[in-house]
Amino acid sequence: MDRNLIECFKALGDPIRFSIFNSLKQKSICACEFTQVLDLEVSQPTLSFHLKKLRDCGLILETKDGTRKVMSINQEMVSLIQDYWKI
Repeated sequence: MDRNLIECFKALGDPIRFSIFNSLKQKSICACEFTQVLDLEVSQPTLSFHLKKLRDCGLILETKDGTRKVMSINQEMVSLIQDYWKI
């Protein structure tokens, strides 16, 4: 099995990371807006840690818009996950 796929499943096993990923299904979100969007009680360093885990396994992409870091779903990784579940 693909190592990235395993890391994606592990990353989504965390409730905070799952919430982040789920919120990105609707639209791209600036990293600075996650605490308001998700209504999470986490510090900025904790949020950064979770975003890094999702980026490292390839589930989300980060693009820069001036000084903002905008997060979005990596559709290629989502396709790989969907292909995995096809029998």
